[in-house]
Amino acid sequence: MIRFIFCALLTLPHIIYAQEEVRTYYDENKTVLKEIYHVRRDNPSLLEGAYKKYYPSQEVEVEGAFVNGFKSGEFHEYYQNGQLKRTLIFENGEKAGPVKVYNDKGRLIQKASFNGNEIADSLHIYYDDGALRSKGYFIDGKPEGKLLEFYPDGVIKRDITYTGGKQTGITKVFYETGLLMNEGNYKNGVLDGFYKTYYDNGKIETESQLEEGKKTGVFKNYDRNGQLRLLGHYKGGVMHGENLGYYADGSLEHEFNYVEGNKEGTSFHENGKIKATYAMSKANTYLTKKDYDSLEHLISVKKFENGKPADDWVYYYPSGQVEKKETYLKGKLNGIVTTYHENGKKASDLEFKFDLRYGPYTQYYESGQVKEILPFHASEIHGNYKAYYENGQLKEEGQYVSGRKVALWHFYNEKGELEKIETYTRGKLTKTNTGPFEEEKKE
Repeated sequence: MIRFIFCALLTLPHIIYAQEEVRTYYDENKTVLKEIYHVRRDNPSLLEGAYKKYYPSQEVEVEGAFVNGFKSGEFHEYYQNGQLKRTLIFENGEKAGPVKVYNDKGRLIQKASFNGNEIADSLHIYYDDGALRSKGYFIDGKPEGKLLEFYPDGVIKRDITYTGGKQTGITKVFYETGLLMNEGNYKNGVLDGFYKTYYDNGKIETESQLEEGKKTGVFKNYDRNGQLRLLGHYKGGVMHGENLGYYADGSLEHEFNYVEGNKEGTSFHENGKIKATYAMSKANTYLTKKDYDSLEHLISVKKFENGKPADDWVYYYPSGQVEKKETYLKGKLNGIVTTYHENGKKASDLEFKFDLRYGPYTQYYESGQVKEILPFHASEIHGNYKAYYENGQLKEEGQYVSGRKVALWHFYNEKGELEKIETYTRGKLTKTNTGPFEEEKKE
């Protein structure tokens, strides 16, 4: 026995001296200490013994110990002011046992228990003033049973039930007043069953049914006074079937019928006059929408293909005269856009190529005389510009390059006499010449 004790004592210095201290630094000159730890002399890749980490200002940030390269025992983390931030216990590198987290004033803000690096048992989170923020129970790192969240004054904010880590059953969310904000039934983490939302005055806002997260069946929407504003139907997450909208006084706002998300029907102004009509093609790919003002004057006819603008769109003045024509291809403006004065004469025309402006943008007086020619290339003003008086006499001419005025710009009076020349350099006016000029007249 004496010999065994003597041999054991002889080995103790060997265990101690088998460690080597390592120091790391924040800077290349090794003046700002970052860490102090020990490694095994027989295997320098394994940390062994006490460990400390410091902030750049040299306050202790973390302290603990390693055994065979793994965190072991109690670890402490600190704020820069020296206040304890977190305590943890490790076994073979994994969190095990109680964990406590504090704010920088020393007040507990979280406590939990770990087993095998997973949260086990209860988890409590607190506000900075110590009031309970949330509490729940965990098994193998997953929430199980009821999880409650609270407002700072203790009023319940959320009431959630979990099974196997997924929301299951009824979840409720509350306003700070304690009134219900929304409630719904969950299955395996997704809404399945009823779902309702409420205004902060306690009145119901919406109610719907869902299957595996997708709306199905009846959907209702109410205003804050409890008046029904929308009654619709869903199928597989898209609107399908009758859809009725109402104004606050209960009068009909729209009467639609949806087929797999595509609608047909009519909407109405508050005076009961038709506001718009929607008509689908037989293949349910083209929608034609006609808009009307409150006196039921047609104001536009628009077409859509698979929800995107398509084909010819026409806008009208209340008199019935065409105001504008434009064409769409694959959802983008493509072709000549023409506008008209109310007297029927052309007001402007401009070519579009898939939403980009090209060529001359020509504007006209009501008399039909050209007013202005503005050049475009890929929606940027580029090329020769001209403007005219209504008598046809040239008013102004110059040149744009990449959206900026360049070189000489000439200005004329209604008699065609030159009145001014401006010089531009890279878009900036650098010189103005008001004459007198040698006789020069532009027709």
